[in-house]
Amino acid sequence: MYSNKVLLDIEVFPNYFLLGFKDYLTGKTESIEVSPYKDEREKLIEWLIKYKGFVISFNGIYYDNVVLAFIRVEWESLNWLEPEDFCWKIKQFSDRVINSDSYWEELKPYKYVFQNQWKDVDLFLYWSKGLRQSKKISLKGLGIQLGYHTVMELPYDPDTYLTEEQIEHVRVYNLQHDLGVLNLLALAFEGKSDIPLGNLGTIQLREIAAKKYGINAWSYDPPKIASEVLLKTYCQKTNKNVRDVRGLRFDKSAIHFNKLFSDMKFDFQSDEFKSVFYEWMNSVDTFSKEFVVVTKSDHGLKISCGIGGLHNILSNKIYTEEPSYKIIDIDIESLYPRLITNFKAFRFPEVLSQYVEFTTFRITETKPNIKKYKGTPEEQQWKNIDSFYKVILNGVSGYLDMEYSWLYYPEGIMKVRCGGQLILLTIIEQCWQNDILVIQANTDGLTVKIHESKIKWFYDLVSKTEKLYDVKFEYAEYTKMIFKSVNSYMAVSKDGKVKKKGSEFLTNPDLGNSVNFLVIPKCLELYFTKGIRPEVVLNDPKKYNLHIYDFCASFKTSRDYQVIWNNQKQQRLNRFFVSKGAPYLYKLKNSKTKPDNMLKGWGVQIFNNYEEKDFKDYKLDNKFYLSEINKLINELESCNQIKLF
Repeated sequence: MYSNKVLLDIEVFPNYFLLGFKDYLTGKTESIEVSPYKDEREKLIEWLIKYKGFVISFNGIYYDNVVLAFIRVEWESLNWLEPEDFCWKIKQFSDRVINSDSYWEELKPYKYVFQNQWKDVDLFLYWSKGLRQSKKISLKGLGIQLGYHTVMELPYDPDTYLTEEQIEHVRVYNLQHDLGVLNLLALAFEGKSDIPLGNLGTIQLREIAAKKYGINAWSYDPPKIASEVLLKTYCQKTNKNVRDVRGLRFDKSAIHFNKLFSDMKFDFQSDEFKSVFYEWMNSVDTFSKEFVVVTKSDHGLKISCGIGGLHNILSNKIYTEEPSYKIIDIDIESLYPRLITNFKAFRFPEVLSQYVEFTTFRITETKPNIKKYKGTPEEQQWKNIDSFYKVILNGVSGYLDMEYSWLYYPEGIMKVRCGGQLILLTIIEQCWQNDILVIQANTDGLTVKIHESKIKWFYDLVSKTEKLYDVKFEYAEYTKMIFKSVNSYMAVSKDGKVKKKGSEFLTNPDLGNSVNFLVIPKCLELYFTKGIRPEVVLNDPKKYNLHIYDFCASFKTSRDYQVIWNNQKQQRLNRFFVSKGAPYLYKLKNSKTKPDNMLKGWGVQIFNNYEEKDFKDYKLDNKFYLSEINKLINELESCNQIKLF
């Protein structure tokens, strides 16, 4: 009936239950339903007992699976009920799952029912817990970023007793749109999308963990994969029990920075930097410091350092290369892997040795083979393997600072985070003393604007630092750097490539980040790299490869609000663009409060259902887009730049 890979999603109402499938290989969609109008319980239990393969879901492990497990486990008591009573029992249990913190013990028997029957690929769990909480990622929101044609929320409150007509609406919502977005998301994680995944990794990465290490990693985020691979290899080396080691817990002892760095020498020369270093080394557990230094030529640099990381404090600055001055950027190559190795940042030496083996394997095997097989099918295989070990090396650092992890070693990770900053501060100090402008500094590198007469001196300084602290720097040369802040900038390299960071400049954000009004960063890039005025782009968007989605944004309100547009209630999540003569988009908390214009001063066209038109037929209000773009350009260009030379 199905292949061994299905997309799955359920809907639960007081009088309706729907299990929706989409065959991932054939695209065929089917459903199993129970309601007063249709009773397919025998088909449901048959599937729950017999299906084996992959189940691709979004939050399936902690919701859909648990509800389905309840049906299977309690089948004898549920099957004799009338269809509506059957649905009601499922709805009551579903509510407990949604409020699982209050029903933890009650839900335990249903959590692992299908663990050995099918393999779960829960795409929701690809994001770490902290990231999910902070960004509140939803399938509908991801659908907007993936360019899905329809933005449709659940059309009725889950407590609604549905009519036959309403059931049909829910079927469309589930079978067409929820599974449609889920299919696009799965394709993205197979590498079949132009949207970058950031540090999430692909399905192929989980496949390597499963095949090579026997780890059921299909729904793990990258740090969890790193922890489990190191756990497995550590237990193999030491003949220890995986469960026992995973359960290890360690107390946090006081961290005295002077003891932490007793084996390292940081030879600061100036009173300013000596003072910061002295204060840091005489701190316990925590340290944070802001200080300002000014060069002989009146170049000011405000630095923040400490356990939160290193950065300089700046905003709205533009730096350009000049005939006798170069912009040179240096970054510590493979920052965390190198410092974790150098500072022996693992509690167990066997884990460190395995970590070093993985590092060596990337250097001697994966990277050379990617070059060797360039342009052949083997190239992608080696890229997947390289990505896997990169995840292990970079993803594990968070677990060193997680008290419920067997890898917990706060002294080790503290030395990594602070040691890298201290290394960079030695370079920053000498640049300052030699009247070299440090444009920006962060935890893994810095950028200078430097006279050509001092370039050799600078490279010699960096080389000396590499040897002294056993690190290696990567170099880049830029012709221009445009800063909104230290974490939001655009840099143009000598070969014309553009490096971007921050929402103001990112034109293709990682999956899960905002894609609101991408026309703004796209116009900024064209303006600052090619000198094309934004009004020229807005007047001919097709020429500059813009899509109507680039002009769109999406807002979602909390459940406390109603959304009103054109005097009609709307769903809470809406995609829209700014349009001439269009109604305002409001949110309203209750009848006693004043409606709040969600895009003050501008009318919008709801665009939850994609329609392909000529750009002129969308009636875009270019005044809005131009004002937002020019606002940023004016902020950047009218900044009080320091007189450098």
